[in-house]
Amino acid sequence: MGKVILVGHCEHDSGKIVDSLLRAGFKEFKSADSVDEAVGFLGKEDISLFVGNRVIGSDEKGGIALVDKVKGCDEGKDIPIMILSGFEETQKEAVEHGAVQGVGKAVIASDETINEFKKYVGR
Repeated sequence: MGKVILVGHCEHDSGKIVDSLLRAGFKEFKSADSVDEAVGFLGKEDISLFVGNRVIGSDEKGGIALVDKVKGCDEGKDIPIMILSGFEETQKEAVEHGAVQGVGKAVIASDETINEFKKYVGR
């Protein structure tokens, strides 16, 4: 089973996200503070899922940049990327760029979100 790479999340949010991912069946996690750090895991780690924040660092479009950079690499083109954001326009844009449908952080612990995460366990 591959790892989940958490990108651009604060420690508080990361804890909640990891709790939900554990409930979904994931076992291993790594964190990246930037898009470039996350992309650096490609080819070095067995990755099942990237979970990016809408804002990464000071970049308001960091989540979209993550999708574009990962999907632009041969090693990343088939790895699902989920952007966490409660903004519908951000979700739509992320999907248009190649991400899977994401969720807002307000529902991160919901059964529906756990079921979404389960789709990517063991890939």
